Amino acid sequence: MGILFLAARLIDAVTDPLMGLITDRVKSERFGRFRPYFLYLAVPFGVSVFLMFTTPDWSYNAKLVWAYATYILVTLMFTSVTIPYISLIGVLTSLISAYYYLRVIVVMYMRDGEPQVHHEPWLYFTAYAAAIGVVLLSLFAAPLFQWASQAMLQLASAL
Repeated sequence: MGILFLAARLIDAVTDPLMGLITDRVKSERFGRFRPYFLYLAVPFGVSVFLMFTTPDWSYNAKLVWAYATYILVTLMFTSVTIPYISLIGVLTSLISAYYYLRVIVVMYMRDGEPQVHHEPWLYFTAYAAAIGVVLLSLFAAPLFQWASQAMLQLASAL
């Protein structure tokens, strides 16, 4: 199994940059630079995952070849879908950042007067209570779980 994972990572070391090059240089007129890979490779990716988890009724060596081939196919399909997806996130993030930057400019310089911020006491109370609850749950998760499971067992035995 170690050889399989090593071979897949070595292939990945070559295919990841190649897929990045492909997504940078190829642009569809209709779908843009990244979406065609989602549209056209989603089904082959699903089929490759299905094939990876099926085992044909063959000899041991043939099953081993099947395992290698399907795992490498899944890694290739995974690369061909996730590299464009990750690249798309980078493009969207810069667009969203520009949008929020423009919103800040509008709020700071293009509105009349200062916005009024009302600090309600109940808002502070709920924020502090939520923070304390998160800390207590994280510190006492195991004892709370044990207490709840014992209570459920007692309730189940009573019924």
